[in-house]
Amino acid sequence: MISISENAQYKELQNYYHFPIRPGLQNFLSGSMGELRSTHFHGGIDIKTSGVSGLPVYAAADGYVSRIKIATGGYGHALYIKHTNGTTSVYAHLKELKEPLQQYLIKRQYNKKSFAVDLFPGKSEFPIKKGEVIALSGNTGSSSGPHLHFEIRDKNQFVLDPLKVGFSEIKDNLSPLLVRMAFVTLSPTARVNGQFGRFEFDAVSKGQNKFGLSEQVSLSGEIGVEIYAYDKANGTNNKYGIPDLVAALDDEVFFEQRIRYIPYGKMRNILVHTNYQNSVRGGRRFNKLYKSDGNTLGFYDNLIQNGILQINADKQSTIRMSMKDSFGNQSTFEFVANQAPSSNATASAKKKQSSRQLEVIGNTLKIFVPDRGNSHLLEVFANNHSYQMPPDYVTGDGSHYLWDLCYGLPDSVDFCTEVKAIDYSQSFFPQHSASYYHPTTSVSFTKNTLFDTLHLRYRYRYDSVAAREFFTFQNVEDPLRNNARINLKPVCDYDQQYARVYTYYGKGKTGYVGGQWENDQISFSTRNLVNYTIDYDSVGPTIKPGKLSGKRISLIIDDDKSGIQTFKGKLNGKWLLLKYDYKRKLLETDRLDPNIPFSGELILEVKDKTGNTSTYKTKIN
Repeated sequence: MISISENAQYKELQNYYHFPIRPGLQNFLSGSMGELRSTHFHGGIDIKTSGVSGLPVYAAADGYVSRIKIATGGYGHALYIKHTNGTTSVYAHLKELKEPLQQYLIKRQYNKKSFAVDLFPGKSEFPIKKGEVIALSGNTGSSSGPHLHFEIRDKNQFVLDPLKVGFSEIKDNLSPLLVRMAFVTLSPTARVNGQFGRFEFDAVSKGQNKFGLSEQVSLSGEIGVEIYAYDKANGTNNKYGIPDLVAALDDEVFFEQRIRYIPYGKMRNILVHTNYQNSVRGGRRFNKLYKSDGNTLGFYDNLIQNGILQINADKQSTIRMSMKDSFGNQSTFEFVANQAPSSNATASAKKKQSSRQLEVIGNTLKIFVPDRGNSHLLEVFANNHSYQMPPDYVTGDGSHYLWDLCYGLPDSVDFCTEVKAIDYSQSFFPQHSASYYHPTTSVSFTKNTLFDTLHLRYRYRYDSVAAREFFTFQNVEDPLRNNARINLKPVCDYDQQYARVYTYYGKGKTGYVGGQWENDQISFSTRNLVNYTIDYDSVGPTIKPGKLSGKRISLIIDDDKSGIQTFKGKLNGKWLLLKYDYKRKLLETDRLDPNIPFSGELILEVKDKTGNTSTYKTKIN
């Protein structure tokens, strides 16, 4: 049996905190600590509020208000309380603060003439008692529904797991569930059921809280293991993250993950903690049980060769795994590889593999040619030479060829019926600054841009029917740690006042990126190497009146091309505080003095991201 030790740090925090929503009653979560999100680990917990805003939010412990941050996105309205034990509690997506905090906030917003503020009151300004009502729950910022996001941070501002400090309001005696497992070949000679690539298999129950695989699997060479699993809790159908994972090969632990805290500066490492390539293709978000190059997270232990298995095809090998949630509920997995010859399992694996003709896994290019026997040679053009390649293996539906990209970047492949361009341009390596130059673009990478080696693929195309230029980077499956700088050098002429860079998704659908023009070239920073085009936005935002009275002013603003950049309201020439809810496209007001009604001339100016401006004027009686 694999055991997982607890962190002594949490024992000091046991029963110190007051639950922030409906204390003393059973509560339910929509998100847990360490849950795998698209671009980050979820920090803290998301507490359900029955789909409504306005529930009282209680202070977790004695302390003082150390920060108030108001933003359109992100945490929206957020409150921070520093406690006497050195920790900080965070309350996010709030509807409003309780007095005197709310009036303090409004006065500072009027003084700064800004809705978005980041305030740091002094230690003596707003002392707080444990259990005191400090705010009302809401749905502000990037929240997808009403709830309270709650965090506990240590003295270094690392996010801790609130479920480990003794809250009785959350009930959980359910163990994690394993749904699917994937095996990935991590060297050209590795095989899963006799093949190269990534293969998924269904997990099946083997008894209470025990799992295995639904079929036999043969493994050989350097293999990576990935799992799709989640945790459950009593009384809800939500799926939560699993903080603790331990895996062993033949009783020797090769991977251990213990998420006790998450440093904000390393959140983007989730792109290499999970299988990003599979997620981008629309698949599930699999947790890797091996540490990829470029992954700087610190919550792994007992790594042997970074968790990469070395498996002998002629020997049975037992893989065991333990999964444990924040309440100590545990599930186990056991599977014996190589119980049957690889040929017996090839048919089942074939159904789960990628059918792509060209696919990159690590530094290996896999080329698949349908319905072709092993007597045929494939011709690959690279390094200004032509290479004749026999298939590395053959399956019932075709031949499979493996090209090590470290030997050179192919520019095309002869499939007998056609020569297909691959558009490889140049290889780039992490921890190195470098640039790529082309007559229609240039790309610059800093030493911190890349997680791992990047084999850049670029192609320029002009579509005469659509009268549109396309600057296509075919690296959508390659995650970037930080921004690259791209400079587009268009062939066509553009009205630079209204022309900007857009991501092109196909069928005329675009997404605004931006950019700055200089010498007929436009540059921008991005973490996405995808398909770009240049498009126009010459129409200003729309402004529609909502509620206009002495008690309340609300307006609906929208921009269907580049999006809203700024807004500014004045009443009788004086700056007016406007709160923006981008999810509802709603602007609302807060009065500096609640006893003085709105009256007089209202002027609203809204600017989009291209610079187009719309103005709305009316009288408030």
